[in-house]
Amino acid sequence: MAHYIALDADKESEKSYRPSEKGLKETLVMMDAGYFDIGYLEKISQSGGFFVVREKANINLLVVAIYNEMGLKLFHKVMKLK
Repeated sequence: MAHYIALDADKESEKSYRPSEKGLKETLVMMDAGYFDIGYLEKISQSGGFFVVREKANINLLVVAIYNEMGLKLFHKVMKLK
């Protein structure tokens, strides 16, 4: 299991420092809004990883289902968050 952190002056895009999604199976990735890239998040999910990311203010995500900790679907209705 790889553990690392990258710190640098705030003069470059943060996206160049994000880890490859291929090594993130069963890993929780926490990111700030500067990392928000729906394609990258989808790749994390497809690789078996998980993410928590602060969204940009203009994003209005679609909720399609909600599950409890046992995997039981609690909600299935497409709705926008805002």
